[in-house]
Amino acid sequence: MARKAARYKATMGSDYCKEDGDYDSGANKANKLKIGIYARVSVNNLGSESIENQLMICLGAIKNIEKVKVSERSVLQNYNENSVSLEEEDRRIDRDIDKDIRCMCQKYENIDYVGKQYIKYIDRGYSGYSMERRAYKNMLKDISAGKINCIVVKDLSRIGRNYIEVNSFVEKYILERKIRLIAVNDNYDSGIDGETKLFEIVIKSIFNEMYVRDTGKKIKLAKKAKMEAGSYVGVYPPYGYKISNVEYKRILVVDYKVEPIVKQIYEIYSETGKIKDVEEYLYRNKVRTKRDYYKSGKVYYERKAKRWSYKSIKDVLTNEVYRGNLIQNKSKRIYAGNRILRSSNEKEEYVVIRKSHKGIV
Repeated sequence: MARKAARYKATMGSDYCKEDGDYDSGANKANKLKIGIYARVSVNNLGSESIENQLMICLGAIKNIEKVKVSERSVLQNYNENSVSLEEEDRRIDRDIDKDIRCMCQKYENIDYVGKQYIKYIDRGYSGYSMERRAYKNMLKDISAGKINCIVVKDLSRIGRNYIEVNSFVEKYILERKIRLIAVNDNYDSGIDGETKLFEIVIKSIFNEMYVRDTGKKIKLAKKAKMEAGSYVGVYPPYGYKISNVEYKRILVVDYKVEPIVKQIYEIYSETGKIKDVEEYLYRNKVRTKRDYYKSGKVYYERKAKRWSYKSIKDVLTNEVYRGNLIQNKSKRIYAGNRILRSSNEKEEYVVIRKSHKGIV
């Protein structure tokens, strides 16, 4: 049965996000759950693992509603903060919880919780292999302080991917302290299901992770093979080029709409030696920035112009691609503590293909 979407009030920086209604007191609180929702994403993912999607799934589970309004601005403004609150705003993002998720949510429709409050713990940009996450550690502190006695997550992998630590978490908090754990997509609720099913989920997650790692290695090898074959593997082509698929290879071809702009950049810099002069020329002639050109396909601004960044201009002037040389595999993704960063490769690791395409300068 469809229910009206809940309306939330929130204050920036508040620990709690509460639904309209009075607080319960006294004995009633003792029998109700004090809920903490935990969400984590390694990168700013807009897909199924996004923070917003995780929040919707968790809220759908504890409230069994069809729609949850998520304030994009309040979530983003509280980047990496513990207990991020949803906020009433003019602009809301309405999203429907998937039909399969709603079916799972029926399992939890009788959940009752203190004062209709819950604390949200959000870790953005934190790897699941490290347990040194600010919001996660704050959640554990709140468990010890008795602020929460129920944890709701999208699935167990949000707690972590270091399964030695995850197993320790399960034993210390879920089994010993009897903290209730609800992992929605795993269809697990420690208040209903037994310990055996929980460990089955942990073991299954370990094998899934081994498969993902093995697949990731194969993808990297396949990607490098494409580079060595002269195929361009970047998402967007360099400014001044387009991507053409020729015999299963992504080849760079000159974009004649902006080719004159690239030549002008080089010409001005060769005359003055100053990137600032190039920037002034582009601004004065209302040349769209690289990002805006990719979005619109238009070379010039029709009204107010934007300035090119120093880095964007320098990238054009120093990139070997404009001389017809394709240099790839210049960086890699690494885990630095609890963060995912990009690190430069040694020059010996570069994949260099000379005269792979037509140069502009």
